[in-house]
Amino acid sequence: MTDETKNLFNLFSQLLMYPKFIMALHQSRYQQSGNQRRGPGRVLNLIAQHDGLTNSEIAEILDIRPSSVTAMVNKLAERDFVTKQPLESDRRVTILKVTEEGQAAIDHVQKANDSFSEDLFAGLSSVEKQQLEILLTKMIQNLKAINLDDDRYACWRQYCSEKRHFPSSNNENWGMWKRPRW
Repeated sequence: MTDETKNLFNLFSQLLMYPKFIMALHQSRYQQSGNQRRGPGRVLNLIAQHDGLTNSEIAEILDIRPSSVTAMVNKLAERDFVTKQPLESDRRVTILKVTEEGQAAIDHVQKANDSFSEDLFAGLSSVEKQQLEILLTKMIQNLKAINLDDDRYACWRQYCSEKRHFPSSNNENWGMWKRPRW
C-alpha cells in the first residue's frame, strides 16, 4: 500500500467511524430501497404508497410472517400512524390507512434525511460534488471487480467469518452489506 492509498483508506475509515455518518448511510439505503427496510417504518411507507392494504397483503408483499405484520401494525396503530377499518364488502377483513400523523412522521423523516444530506455536502462546490460522484462511481466499479478468492486475500478468509464477509464472488452485489436473517 502506498502512502497515498494508505492515507485515503484511513480517511474513509475515519468517515465510517462517525455514528452520524453510519446512521445517514442506513437512512439513505432505506430510502433508496423502498420496501426493503426493516421494522414498522417499512410497513408505514408501504401503507402510505398503497392505501387500503390488509395485513395479509402486506405479509405477501414484504415476504414476512403475518404475525410480524400484525405486531408492526399494532405498534403503528398505538402511535396513531395508521387506522384499522373493516372492509365494507367483508367485515371480517381489516384495511389499513395512514393517518395525518403517520404521513407527518414520513414527511418528517424525509425532511431530516434531506437536511442531513445537504449539511454533509455543504462545504463542497458543485464541481467538487460532481468530481466526488465520478470518483465514488469508479471506486464502486473497482470494488465489484475485486475477486476475494484471490490468494492475496486468503488471510481475510482465514480470520473473518466466511459466510458473512465472503459470499460467492459471482454474486453481483457481493460487496453490499446484507444483514443475516436469523
